[in-house]
Amino acid sequence: MAYTIKLGQFAKNIESTAQPNTTGWAEYSVTLKNGADISNPRIELQVSWDDIKDVNYAVMMNRYYWVIGKNMLRENLCQLSLRVDVLATYKTEIGASSLYILRSSAASDGTISDNLYPIKAQLTPYEDLWPSPPTSHKYENGVFVLNIAGSQTVGASTLIQLSPPSFRLLIQKLYEALDGFSLGDIIPSVVKFFGGNPEKLINSAIWFPTKFTSVVSASDVYIGNWHPGMAIPGYTPITIPCEIIKDPEQVVDYASFTVRKHPQAATRGSYLNLAPYSKYTIYVPGAGAAQLDTSELLNSNAIYCVREVDALTGKMVVTVTSVPIDAQEDVHVLAKLTGQYGVEFPLKGSNSGSSVVNGMLTTLGSIGAAIATGGAGIGVAAASIGTIANAISGATVNSAGVSGILAELNRPIYFDTSFYEVVDEDNARRGRPLCQITTPETLGGFMIADKGDVVMAGPLPEHEEVKRYLETGFFYE
Repeated sequence: MAYTIKLGQFAKNIESTAQPNTTGWAEYSVTLKNGADISNPRIELQVSWDDIKDVNYAVMMNRYYWVIGKNMLRENLCQLSLRVDVLATYKTEIGASSLYILRSSAASDGTISDNLYPIKAQLTPYEDLWPSPPTSHKYENGVFVLNIAGSQTVGASTLIQLSPPSFRLLIQKLYEALDGFSLGDIIPSVVKFFGGNPEKLINSAIWFPTKFTSVVSASDVYIGNWHPGMAIPGYTPITIPCEIIKDPEQVVDYASFTVRKHPQAATRGSYLNLAPYSKYTIYVPGAGAAQLDTSELLNSNAIYCVREVDALTGKMVVTVTSVPIDAQEDVHVLAKLTGQYGVEFPLKGSNSGSSVVNGMLTTLGSIGAAIATGGAGIGVAAASIGTIANAISGATVNSAGVSGILAELNRPIYFDTSFYEVVDEDNARRGRPLCQITTPETLGGFMIADKGDVVMAGPLPEHEEVKRYLETGFFYE
């Protein structure tokens, strides 16, 4: 039986489904002999070299072939070796197949990590301060909080708040009342003068850079039954007004920061806002630094930092959230830090008070890596599609902070952001992660399928070749 073959020149990518327009191509009649291989046929034509020299493509029996060899057997007799172009031949079947497309040049999901493009050794850092300029805490503007036993006591002890001048005056009058004993002997002298356990009379004295606001005014400072206005022979009485702290817990300040986004995220995908491409660190003076989980900040535009202080211990608790802590919606805690806000002041020769506690960090909300690594069973490795396992649980302690030092408390809270850029992309020929079920004819362009199984009426080797192309990358054109 004779078949018509069309020969011509057609330029396309070998991995493309494009089919040629054969208008104007040379046509010849050929007869297939016994033993002809439909996938890789050889045909003989009565043509000259000039007729055949530029030919590289053929169409026969509604199948498409590459010309892979030309052999002039003699003058005006040429043997052509052909190889089936499976992508063009089965274009209809491929285009209509529902496939799980891993990468595509026409559509993408920017939240999926793309491991195809490496990170540059190029860091873009930002440092946002709060407040800016920072507040300058001075000794004279702070307050002393005394934890004492006295007639004004409510419960076991009373917390009184004094300005530094009033505190110095109180110490001076206490010297006078105790017959000139030295500072290191204040507590033993109080015991001598009043009797009783010194730990129940003067428990602690802590300087704070800011005042406590939940207070009531008192006419004088009472230590046990003594007060500076008490009439004692040889002592000049004087009253030292003070404030009694009603609520020892107080919010010192609120800080908020805009969450900067990776400079390439808008064009390359929001996955660049995750580690290792992005890093976010919050530093609170006296409490330390916390590297925040980037996956928790992916959809956040701001973070909020609340610093609460305890007048009893001088310690502070810092809570970092993705929404304001007083918001009506659920507050999601990103990190908690603790440290020393007040500076302890020794009132006896050997201070037995607790040592300063270095800042520490508790990170909340980390997600198990097993959740993040889902999908490892599909062909993501070949498609350079990554999970966000390394971006989750990225919150760590950077430093412990320096506690209870005025110089440290004068530093601002800062939010440090670092971005690493990725190399230029070739979207047209490499695509971006998509990971969706769709049909190639819907997408068009370059794509990689997870399983290139196409229902088609073709011999097994052609099935396998179509599958290989679809799983390693092809162009639907």
